[in-house]
Amino acid sequence: MTSFFESFCTRELARTRASSMFLTIRNYENEYSEVSDFSIVFHLNYINSVKKSQQIISAYKPNFKDCEGKQFSIQDLATAKEELLRSYALTLSGHNPFYTCIGVYDRVTDADGKVISGIKLHKRDDILHLEGYRMHKRIYRPGNYPVIHSMPVTIAKDMLRHMTPLGRWGQFKLTLGRFSSIVVDRIAITHHDVLREAS
Repeated sequence: MTSFFESFCTRELARTRASSMFLTIRNYENEYSEVSDFSIVFHLNYINSVKKSQQIISAYKPNFKDCEGKQFSIQDLATAKEELLRSYALTLSGHNPFYTCIGVYDRVTDADGKVISGIKLHKRDDILHLEGYRMHKRIYRPGNYPVIHSMPVTIAKDMLRHMTPLGRWGQFKLTLGRFSSIVVDRIAITHHDVLREAS
């Protein structure tokens, strides 16, 4: 069997225009068995989103009102702000010791040889990763999500993160049987197309 995403999906996605912004994933099944449709804005610069998020969180002042009815204190909120800003600074410096994916992915290029932002291929597992700003979501089958008891600072960070562009940033792992189609511009890549190419 050939490397189906590398041989088919990446070739098809390479036909997209640099001005393409919206991409739809239909009948996407995540690792928790949730099935849904997603629309995302891709071709976005992640670093610019980090910069904008950094500006928003820098300007934010922790207050008691944001803690009312929540599972965190104002001190947790202040700590969450500091930790987020530290993480953003590490990302923007180009050296984040918590990032462990160096050399794991291949970037996908368009017809002009330019890297397509928001699309990359996991080299070892041949899984296509799409990422971008989530616009719309329609759930067809709810997932079975584990109950997670997060620390107060983590809950506070989640709240702050959702005030920024990164709060709606998502990544989708596409493998055979986990989606029905990817649609961008006038290009539609279906699960069946990939199967035919892989056989």
